[in-house]
Formats: sequence, structure tokens, C-alpha cells
Amino acid sequence: MIDADDSDALIHFTREVLACPHLRACEFGDYCAILGASLLAEYDHHPHNMAVG
Repeated sequence: MIDADDSDALIHFTREVLACPHLRACEFGDYCAILGASLLAEYDHHPHNMAVG
């Protein structure tokens, strides 16, 4: 998505990752949170600006 320069797809994917209902309980949740933050940083977005709705 980054290579394709599709920021809408990147934002959608990141929202899905960060909205995962298992994020806090999953053993890999920290990795997903870091991935989400890293992806948002690629496009100079911040998690608090990505609220759904």
C-alpha cells in the first residue's frame, strides 16, 4: 500500500488493525499497535486523528 501510494487503503487498513477487538488481549497486540503507528507516520497522520466517524 505504501509503495502503491494509496493513502486511503493505508488508512482503512490501519483503522482495521487498531480497531481489532483482540488488540489488548492478543499476544501480538503490541506489534499491531506499533505497526499501526508506523503506517500512520508514513503519511504524517496520528492515531488521535484517525477516529472512525
